[in-house]
Amino acid sequence: MTHREAEIYCKTIKWKTERCNAGNKCWCRIIVPVEKVFADDEDAIRIVHAGVLSNTLAKHIVKLHNEYIDSL
Repeated sequence: MTHREAEIYCKTIKWKTERCNAGNKCWCRIIVPVEKVFADDEDAIRIVHAGVLSNTLAKHIVKLHNEYIDSL
């Protein structure tokens, strides 16, 4: 699938947070789809990369997104 198709698909499935390479004590979190999504021989799609969102805000965004997906 193309990168654009992967982005669109990722909006229809649940997300989760992951730790960055710095580990447990890092302030940030990465947001990724619950299932790995790949586009055109790229690495797995990430919704939000490391160093962008705090742990608390990332978890809040994932919660809101997943509640929305459940409501469909």
